[in-house]
Amino acid sequence: MDTKIIFLLCMFGVASSTLPHIRECDPEEKRQTPTLCSNYKNILHIYKFKEDLEASQEKLQKRINAVETSRGNSTAAIERLMTNLTEALNELKEVKAQQKNDNAGIAKTLQKLAGENSKLKEELESLKSQASAKVAFSASVIESPNVFTGPATDISGNILVFNKVFTNIGNAYNSKTGIFTAPVKGTYHFTFMTFGYCTHTSGAILVKNGHYQVSTWEFKGLDSSDTTSNTAILNLNAGETVNIILWKGGKVHTSVFSGFLIFPVM
Repeated sequence: MDTKIIFLLCMFGVASSTLPHIRECDPEEKRQTPTLCSNYKNILHIYKFKEDLEASQEKLQKRINAVETSRGNSTAAIERLMTNLTEALNELKEVKAQQKNDNAGIAKTLQKLAGENSKLKEELESLKSQASAKVAFSASVIESPNVFTGPATDISGNILVFNKVFTNIGNAYNSKTGIFTAPVKGTYHFTFMTFGYCTHTSGAILVKNGHYQVSTWEFKGLDSSDTTSNTAILNLNAGETVNIILWKGGKVHTSVFSGFLIFPVM
C-alpha cells in the first residue's frame, strides 16, 4: 500500500512538471503489473492532458474576459439607453402638456373665428344688400285744400308734402309726411323746384336732419310768377332724413322734389 501511494505521488509530481526530454521504450509484452515503460507512457498521457486542459482553460479565460468586457459595454450602453429613454419620455410629457394647451387655445380660436365668420357673413349679406340697393324718387305738390302750400308763419312746421308721387323705387320717400329717409349709407343726389306768384315770397329750403343745406328764394316783385330750383349732393347715413320746407311768409303753388342714390358707401 505504501509503495502504491509513493508511486502515485511520483506520478503526480511528474504530471505537474515539465518533462526534461522525451524517452522511447522498447516494445514489451503485456503484464499484469506496471512497468517503468508503461508508467512513463501514462505520464506522457497525463502531461498531454494537462497541456490540453491548460489550453482549454486559457481559451475559456479569454472568453470569460470577452464576456465581461462585452457585459460592461452592454451595461454602459443600457444605461445610456435608459437615460435617453427617460429624457425622451420627459420630452413627450412636455409635448403632450403643450399640445393640450395648444388644443385648448386652438379650440378657443376656432370658436372665436366661428363667431367672427358668422358676423362677417352677416356683414357680407348687408354689404350685398347695400351694394344692390336701388333708391330713386320724384314727387310734386299739387295745390289743393289737403296740401299746405303757404303762406308760412312758422318756419319749423312748414314741411312741404309732395303728395303726387311719380317714382319711389326703394320706398324711401313717404308721401304722407313729405320726408325722405335714407335706407342705406351712401351719397345721394337731391333736386327741387318751386313755382309761385309775385304776391308772396317764393322758394324753399332743403333740410337734412332738421338743418338747412341749400335753398332758393324769390321776393315779391312786378313780374307775375317766379320759378326757383336748386341741387345738392349729400352723404347720408342709414336712417337720416331729407325734406323741403317753405320760407316764413312764403307761398308756392306747385313744386317738385326728386332724389336718388348715387352709390352706397360701405
